[in-house]
Amino acid sequence: MISSVNFSRNQLAQKLIVSKSLLEFAYGVPYDVFAYNSRVGTSVSYWSVCKHLKDLSEEEAQIVFNVGQDPGRGVVIVMDNVQNFHLQRDPQIGRENTMNVGLAATLIEIDGVDPCAFSLDDKRLRLMNSEREALTVGRLLSFINGPHIETVCGLHWLQTLVNYIPSLSHLKEQVSMLFRTRAQKFQLPIKANKVHPLATSSNNETVNTELKDALMDFLSQIGHAENNYP
Repeated sequence: MISSVNFSRNQLAQKLIVSKSLLEFAYGVPYDVFAYNSRVGTSVSYWSVCKHLKDLSEEEAQIVFNVGQDPGRGVVIVMDNVQNFHLQRDPQIGRENTMNVGLAATLIEIDGVDPCAFSLDDKRLRLMNSEREALTVGRLLSFINGPHIETVCGLHWLQTLVNYIPSLSHLKEQVSMLFRTRAQKFQLPIKANKVHPLATSSNNETVNTELKDALMDFLSQIGHAENNYP
C-alpha cells in the first residue's frame, strides 16, 4: 500500500510497479488491462513497459559485449534450435499452419580459466611440431580412464534404482556418499555461473550456411567480429 501511494505521488517511485507490469507482460495480460491499471495507478502503461524492456535489453547487450571483450574471463556459448508452431485457429484461403524455426543462445561466464589455454601462438607451435604423427589408437585409449567411467555409470544406475524404488529409498545417502568418495575425481567448486541470454536468430541450424551465419551473429554480440577476435 505504501508503494502504491508513493507511486501515485512521486513519478520516480515506480520500481515495484514496473516489476509488476513486466510480470503481467510476460503472462500475456491483454492491452486493455494495462490501459485500465495505468489509469488507476496500479501499473504503468503498455508503452512504458515496452520502453523499459528495450532499455533493459540495451543494458544487458552492453554487459554481454563487455564480458566478451574481457580476455581475462572465460565464456561459453550454448545454443540450440527453437521452434514455435503457429496454428491457424480460423483456417481460410491463404492461411496455413507454419513452423517458425530459429536458434537461441546463452552466454555463460566460466571462472578460473587460464587465458593461456586459448593462445593461438601455442596452437601454431604444436601444429608445427606435428605431434599427431606419434598418435596411435592405443595411446588415445590410454588417455581414457575406463575404470572410472564404469564406476560412474554403475553409480548412476544405482541412483536410478534408489530414487524410483520405494523399498530402496533408505540407500540414497549411501549412493550419494559413493559419488562423493569413490567416483569423485576432480570436483569443481559449487558456484552458480552468471548466464546472459543473447538475441535469437531466425536461421536454421540444419543448413550449414545458416548455421554459420547464426554463429557469427552470436559472436558479434559479444564483440567478436571478423579480424577482431580479442
